Amino acid sequence: MVFLIVLGLFAAAVVPSLIAFWVLPRSRPLLRYALAVALFALLVSPSFLAGGILALPVPFGAVLVTSAVNFQLRIVPITLLQWPAWHAVAFPITALIGALLFRKGAA
Repeated sequence: MVFLIVLGLFAAAVVPSLIAFWVLPRSRPLLRYALAVALFALLVSPSFLAGGILALPVPFGAVLVTSAVNFQLRIVPITLLQWPAWHAVAFPITALIGALLFRKGAA
């Protein structure tokens, strides 16, 4: 059950980057491509949400949304500082995946 929830969170995190890619005008392909890849990397990068003695894998977008909804933006830097090596690798790899994913539509 937890797997399906986490999978749903990752699927929901992809939606804003797809919307940005489709909504932005095709006359500015570089801006459209860069914004879609940046949103994809920011929202879809895997992260961890600490909960007591357990860390739940969630997309970084879920951390951003929960901290914004609860008006506790201090959660974002705390999450980044808890696993700095993980995030240093996760963000660039997710950006590379996003670049490969959106490359075909940007041309």
